Amino acid sequence: MPSLVKECIKNALKSFDPNGNDSDILVAVRSSACGEDSEDMSAAGQMSTYLGVKGLEDICNNVLKCWSSQFNVIAVEYKRGYGQIVNTPMAVVVQQMIDCDVAGVMFTCDPLNGAPNKITINANYGIGESVVSATVNPDNISLLVDMESNSYDTQWDIKSIDSVVIGAKETAIRISKKSVSGGTEVEQNISVKDKCCLSDEQMRKLGEIGLKIQKCFGCERDIEWGLKDGKYYLFQSRPVTHLHAMNEWELSHELDTGHLDESEYNTRANLGEVMPGALSPLYLTSLTRAMWLSISGNILNSNGLRYVPHRRLCQSVSISNYAVFFSLKDVNFLSFFAFAPEEYEDFTQKALVLAAFGHPVDDIQLREDSFERNGIPSMKIKLSKQKDAFLSLFSKKELKSLIKRKDGLNFVKESNYKNSKEIFKVFADNMTLISECLDIHLKISTKSSIYNLMLLTILSNGNIDVKTNTNLLPDFANVLSTTGNSIVSADVPAAMKSLAKSIKDPQSFKQKSPEEALEWLENNNEETGELYKQFMENYGFRGYKEWDLLTTTWSRNRLLLVTTLQTMVPLRESQSPSVLTKDELISRIKSPITRKQKYLLKNWILPACQRSVADREASKQFDIKYPKIVMKAKQRKKIYPKLDKYVYDEMSIGPNIRPRNYMDKKSQSEAYMNGENDPGDILVTYSTDIGWSPYLPMISGIATEIGGLVSHGAVIAREYGIPCLVGVENACHIITNGETILLDADNGLIVLMAEQDSQDSTNL
Repeated sequence: MPSLVKECIKNALKSFDPNGNDSDILVAVRSSACGEDSEDMSAAGQMSTYLGVKGLEDICNNVLKCWSSQFNVIAVEYKRGYGQIVNTPMAVVVQQMIDCDVAGVMFTCDPLNGAPNKITINANYGIGESVVSATVNPDNISLLVDMESNSYDTQWDIKSIDSVVIGAKETAIRISKKSVSGGTEVEQNISVKDKCCLSDEQMRKLGEIGLKIQKCFGCERDIEWGLKDGKYYLFQSRPVTHLHAMNEWELSHELDTGHLDESEYNTRANLGEVMPGALSPLYLTSLTRAMWLSISGNILNSNGLRYVPHRRLCQSVSISNYAVFFSLKDVNFLSFFAFAPEEYEDFTQKALVLAAFGHPVDDIQLREDSFERNGIPSMKIKLSKQKDAFLSLFSKKELKSLIKRKDGLNFVKESNYKNSKEIFKVFADNMTLISECLDIHLKISTKSSIYNLMLLTILSNGNIDVKTNTNLLPDFANVLSTTGNSIVSADVPAAMKSLAKSIKDPQSFKQKSPEEALEWLENNNEETGELYKQFMENYGFRGYKEWDLLTTTWSRNRLLLVTTLQTMVPLRESQSPSVLTKDELISRIKSPITRKQKYLLKNWILPACQRSVADREASKQFDIKYPKIVMKAKQRKKIYPKLDKYVYDEMSIGPNIRPRNYMDKKSQSEAYMNGENDPGDILVTYSTDIGWSPYLPMISGIATEIGGLVSHGAVIAREYGIPCLVGVENACHIITNGETILLDADNGLIVLMAEQDSQDSTNL
């Protein structure tokens, strides 16, 4: 210890005893670090406290030990967990010890719920250490406060004693009178443990003192006090920690958007594939702003005015439990339609619903409410929609231009920025560019919907009812099946298959640990190494939940791909899906169509549908990632895994959107992600996105709970020649992992095979 500090301590000790007998004075040495005790953080018990210390040398030694205690493991990890610097300024308090008759802790509010009309006092005989360290059951006293107003400017008074619960008070800690070196000792409270250690008058007096301290600081206080010979001592006062912290329900819904009425219809269709599970708060509070800018410029309200971005994200999109939904009562920005009663609904609206959901939506209440809210669109609205739809057909040029500028989107590198302020500035400067990417994806999706609508128009012959026109959905799937078009999501499994096939010694590769296999791939100078490097260069920035900026991409966690490769090898020889000509595809159509319609399909509509699907997948591939920053996420991180496992019915009526949670069973999705799969398995999952692509070479069929005719799962299944069913409600809940099922894609059925020869199979 520096001599100057030691001298200051020596001089300060003299003030404890005017007669100069400071060598016999017992003191407490305790910490007082910046941020140690606040409304948000409490480091109580993490730094060392030394009681009953006597003599200058012992005091100085304990001051040093107290200073150094802020670097113990618990204290350091606590600071890191709250994003604080480790080496914070820290004072050490040296207080004269009072050999109290009674001592304890007082909260100037109810510590459980924060109610300001109650004061809680915990008390025991001796010094307060037994109460603070919770080594005994103290007396528990509750006082009622007479509150004349809700302002701390008005002095409150103690109204009455609410309750007194006598604690066992088995022992008491007192200052040692026997030891030469000071310290404390424990004694038994045999004769006094059956009565309260405070009188009614003392309880009220303590409460009055607590209210004065609360008024002085302007907030609820946690106070350590002592009573000696009728005199009251205050040793410490700090804010009540986490008094106003959010509970789990509040955290789950803090980012929710508002609802216009109590019976909003919300769906995860489409969004459940693009943005599966719960999105990170960082995404919801940053990139959604870009969505506002993009979407609000593409929707017109009933008066023909552009929507202004606001807290509800935008008309037709809402947030609940960190998940994003479409609001079905509002105008749908992807397909430019609103639900309406059947007499007002035309062929186009029915076809777009079929494309989005994979089946008709017949809810009468939804149709009536939506029609009441949106009404019949004016001619100005219709012309505006037709104009936007027409312009979307020429969005390929914008997409090509944006792809050329793709490198400009990689504007955040983990090593470039030192703090969250710098990252925030980068995002603010580039928000328009991100919005442009989303705007292009929106236009490409609109173009894809228009061409799919044309295809449905020809195939349906005016009958869009899939219950009576049984050939409609099979014809649609057959016409858009394997065509040789380059679709990004389909290229990924093909590249994975080529990589797995190039491994010359698959058994040896399979037996390696994932870390050893990764090292072997990265150091391989043959064909396998080249294919691995190409895969990472072309697709490494992608991954499961890739729209969320905090997702782990394949390049950031390469072990994800390695474990998949080890599951794939040795690659099972299978026939690759054959590339069909346009004439062959058209010949598979069962619905009656004219020669003119065949000509339009072959030379215009079919190629346009195929190109627009490929363009839509390409518009998703912009790499906009940035590093994690310290947020309020200490609590959010705790609840996020739970929110991420929530699944929702295809349609939820809110605003209290309740997830359909099936965490009592291991989902098929979890099983596949954990490598618990065999080649030839059928994938049953809530939805699919690009993150599932590496597994497609190993599966023989797909069933998803949500999705439509042009959803990700349907598109990839068609391109890869895999039987697929979408919109299979409750499939993940009914079908358990490892169960034998029969997937009949031709007839739209899943048959549960309870036993090999069971005659009582269940149909979904």
